[in-house]
Amino acid sequence: MALAIQKLEADAQAQSPSYRLIPAADAARIMGIAERHLRRRCAEEFAPRGLAAMEDGKWHVSPLVDDRLPRELDALSVDRELVAELYKDGTPQNYIDAAIAKRDILLGFNRFEARGMKEADARAAYIASLEARGVFADADLTTPDVRTFYRWEAAYRQQHIAGLCRKVYARHKAGPVGEAAMEMLMNLVNCGNKFSASEAIELTRGKAAKHPDNPAWKMPADRTIQLELQRRRPPALKTFINKGDSACTKLHMPKRRRNYESIAANEEWVGDERTMDVCIRYCGSRGWKATRVVTLTVWMDMRSRVIVGWEISLRGSSRTILAAFKRGVLVYGKPRIARCDWGKDYVKALGNSRKKRRRDDPAGTPRRTYVMEQLGIDVQPTARPYMPWAKPVEPFFSVMKTHFDRFWDSFMGGSPTERHEDRGDWIKANLERLPTIHDLIAAFEQWLDNYHNRPHGAADLFGKTPLEAMQAFRDGPARTETPAVLDHLFAFFSEPRTVGRDGIRFRNGIYGFCEPSLIPLQGQQVLLRYQPDNIGDNVIVCDLNRMPLSTVPPIKCERWQDYSEEDAKRQARLHRETVKPYRKMRRGSRDYFDGLTTKQRFELQREGIEAVHGDRRIQSLSPVPQLRVRPDLEAAIDAIPEKVEKRSKAVRSGTANRELNVHDMAEADVAPPPAERHFGGLSLEDFLED
Repeated sequence: MALAIQKLEADAQAQSPSYRLIPAADAARIMGIAERHLRRRCAEEFAPRGLAAMEDGKWHVSPLVDDRLPRELDALSVDRELVAELYKDGTPQNYIDAAIAKRDILLGFNRFEARGMKEADARAAYIASLEARGVFADADLTTPDVRTFYRWEAAYRQQHIAGLCRKVYARHKAGPVGEAAMEMLMNLVNCGNKFSASEAIELTRGKAAKHPDNPAWKMPADRTIQLELQRRRPPALKTFINKGDSACTKLHMPKRRRNYESIAANEEWVGDERTMDVCIRYCGSRGWKATRVVTLTVWMDMRSRVIVGWEISLRGSSRTILAAFKRGVLVYGKPRIARCDWGKDYVKALGNSRKKRRRDDPAGTPRRTYVMEQLGIDVQPTARPYMPWAKPVEPFFSVMKTHFDRFWDSFMGGSPTERHEDRGDWIKANLERLPTIHDLIAAFEQWLDNYHNRPHGAADLFGKTPLEAMQAFRDGPARTETPAVLDHLFAFFSEPRTVGRDGIRFRNGIYGFCEPSLIPLQGQQVLLRYQPDNIGDNVIVCDLNRMPLSTVPPIKCERWQDYSEEDAKRQARLHRETVKPYRKMRRGSRDYFDGLTTKQRFELQREGIEAVHGDRRIQSLSPVPQLRVRPDLEAAIDAIPEKVEKRSKAVRSGTANRELNVHDMAEADVAPPPAERHFGGLSLEDFLED
């Protein structure tokens, strides 16, 4: 473990154990004598007395040979004394061995050739050479960096080998913190109010200041107190105090895994939802938009790990849960038990198996939905809710994220650390390159086929693929139902919807666009009967009493570049065929209207009024008596004499405006019109004002 410096320790035992030897050249310069004279005295006089020694072919003398020489304590002698004290205090042997190894490494640096190198570079080169020779591995030490090496040197200069040894507090001795102070600290950090260590230490110091001489309230440095708190507070206790029982159970309690070998294939299904980490585009009211809220709803067989039913939609709901469940029943048959956690969508779709107490029945009765009761399926919660390892569908989601989501250019990840920092800008710049939900569904269907035909790593599947396990571990024939029965049980009726000119808008789709059977129903409220797994296909329009009226197809939002000229012609042809009877009716009505003259229309109007109200026309008006309210005012107005207005004569001025009106001219200046000119029987005088 020790380096070659141990040879110095053996040689120093022959000399004074308290002082460091000085090279002969330095001693001769201090003493003011020739070096050859001092070397001769070392060989003849000092060496036999133990005051000189030969090291690496050079003489070294003790400072005791002359009072002028500096007497510095020998580091090795001091270290031997400190090691003895460490043994006496009960320090473990491995701690002492590590400190001796660090000391030998530091002393070996004095003989390292580092000429022309900076201090940090010299230490880095020295550490690299020791690591290449395996010195740190032999001493069971972690390879230090340059900063740690500087810290070792500072600790050795201050406290010698004791500064390199780890501090150990024996059990029989008092700890670094007083027991009363430690109890108060533990109460503060464990009270549930999330006190930080610094805040708890500050409050405890205020209490300890009142007991300065009591060792039970001993308060050392803050770092020492923090280390003691870390030692007394295990991670499980810290999680339990700060995050609660469920987080402590999830992070620190042992995971109990269920043995699925006792379950037959297709006997128990477990359902769950997941938000996919892929950004897609969808057609909104103003064109294409990007979204990453794409929900995958799956039902997995717990024994074979087969994804029996699945549904991908923009939003997860009870409809997607039942749609995925119906798809699984159509292909694999009915299970006996359906397990799920009690999310709001699952409670709405499957009901809640937890008992609800009533006044007349203290025990209560379990609630089920109509679909599960008719199919004979028992709905139960998962073995351990809120624990992912209790549901085998959670590992499937992890596999899907790694082997499906990451293959898309628009992968967003579950957190910012999982995606590229420029992914958001890339999505905004390449919106047209994002996949649609139909592209995502097609790709997932292909990937799921690969998953079902790949050997599973679960121990209870014995190297079989999920589909092989579904066939091998069945306990009987599949319990199936006909599609007609399932359509009847899983049928949904929408809320009342108003029929508009474009059809019926429902769940981001338009139903019955240009459908002739819906034209007479415009403005009325109807119901849509649909299946949860084929809401995008034809639906049945019913009245408010759920009586079927017609079957209408949906019009899905398509990409603009996919809308060809043939599609436009087909839509125009459909529009002409739809309005053709209305155009014929309008033409006949217009012909009838044009056949009536205006006089006939007014006569028909008068006859219609007389038919309703009778002939109430008045032949002649009788004179109505009149009453003068202000005769005095009327007489005063009549007494005012009429004033004759005289025409004013305009005076020519030196104005620059050469356009003069006839009224601004004097009567004498107006030339009389020729007698032979007449303007339609009018003269110029008729145009002048009176």
